[in-house]
Amino acid sequence: MRRGTYWITPFALTVAPAPIVAQSCQPVRAAFTALAKTDRYQAVGTTMANGKQYPTNEIYLNGTLYKGMASQWAKASVTPAERLAADEQVGATLADCRVLRTEAVAGQAATVYAAHEHTTDPPTKNDMQVWISNSSGLPLRVDGDASFNNGAPLHSSRTYTYGAGVKAPAGV
Repeated sequence: MRRGTYWITPFALTVAPAPIVAQSCQPVRAAFTALAKTDRYQAVGTTMANGKQYPTNEIYLNGTLYKGMASQWAKASVTPAERLAADEQVGATLADCRVLRTEAVAGQAATVYAAHEHTTDPPTKNDMQVWISNSSGLPLRVDGDASFNNGAPLHSSRTYTYGAGVKAPAGV
């Protein structure tokens, strides 16, 4: 991974204002931008690739990004500005957004959006659903189906938590 390539969207897996954003996608982009500027969050989920399911964990805490998979953690320093520049580096576009419904995630009211994301470097297509908190504007859950370089599909689901309860992983 290149320095500064810390995506926020689910398959780009980190957030930023994309160079091209359809008007209907402004609420989705605003949620990912708010995530990039948040000083602490944890995203826990699974990724399904090549018929295998992998647990994923990402923690962002005051300028340090921790990414965990299969009990292994990687740590990197990354500023909100670097996170906000990441989608631009990969040529991300966000389009075809629409409201699907409202429902609760962990007791919080949320609006669920469908969205399509495309990147050029690497070539990626991602159809996702994004649950955005009606009170904070932050993403609460993101599910998506992506294909990279026209290869095998990848499914990911992540749930986000925020606040003082988010701690760095032990021993990292």
